[in-house]
Amino acid sequence: MTPRTSSFLMANLGSEVTGIFLASHEKKGGQVAQLQTRAKKILDEIISLPDMATRKNEMALLEQVIRDIASPDPLYQVDKESLEEYFSPFAIRVLSQNSQ
Repeated sequence: MTPRTSSFLMANLGSEVTGIFLASHEKKGGQVAQLQTRAKKILDEIISLPDMATRKNEMALLEQVIRDIASPDPLYQVDKESLEEYFSPFAIRVLSQNSQ
């Protein structure tokens, strides 16, 4: 089983956030709400990890972006490609650790 490291959790958060983005653009409000709930739980777990203590400001901004993605009048102009660029290194790190 893969340990629930910050990289593992960030990779999983990336999946949820991509889902929020897609469901939001497809106007699937119920699915967006479920994905946001799961994303919040993962983010809370990430924030609680000792190795993330120095990244609290980044995580606070990330939380704002995640909420904003599904907003009818978003403050941030975030596209799917930017989200994938941000989260991809975490997924790659987890995959490379699992292949060793």
